[in-house]
Amino acid sequence: MIRSCILILALLAPLPVMAHNVISAVFPSGSDIEGEVGFSNGDMAADLLIEIFDAAGSKLGESRTDSDGFFLFTPSEPVTHIFRGDLGAGHVAEMMMDGAEVAQIIGQSPGAAAVSAAAVRTPLQRRRRQGPRASPIKPAPSLPP
Repeated sequence: MIRSCILILALLAPLPVMAHNVISAVFPSGSDIEGEVGFSNGDMAADLLIEIFDAAGSKLGESRTDSDGFFLFTPSEPVTHIFRGDLGAGHVAEMMMDGAEVAQIIGQSPGAAAVSAAAVRTPLQRRRRQGPRASPIKPAPSLPP
């Protein structure tokens, strides 16, 4: 009976979990934008839907990673491209390529529609930058002497 209880407790006890981070990047590849998505432990994100947005949040297209975590996207507009993939369990890969760099890939001028990377903050970056909000500290009321 004691052995059964110990066995049950051992099976129900939480096991340590190895944490891992999302690793992702995009870069020019001829007339395409190539990207890769994976985890810091070496596992790659196979068959992951990658959604592509402009700086205003309008969807430009989709791609999907191959078995090695790589994807290709052929841009058609010289605007900032934001690539987003949801790996589940709170893991989101978000990469950005500046409109000027996209313009070079497609051989066009960035024009007025392009927004520089310095001026663009993706929704994930905005949430991280805001951080926890602290309430202002008010001085204690002075006590009579």
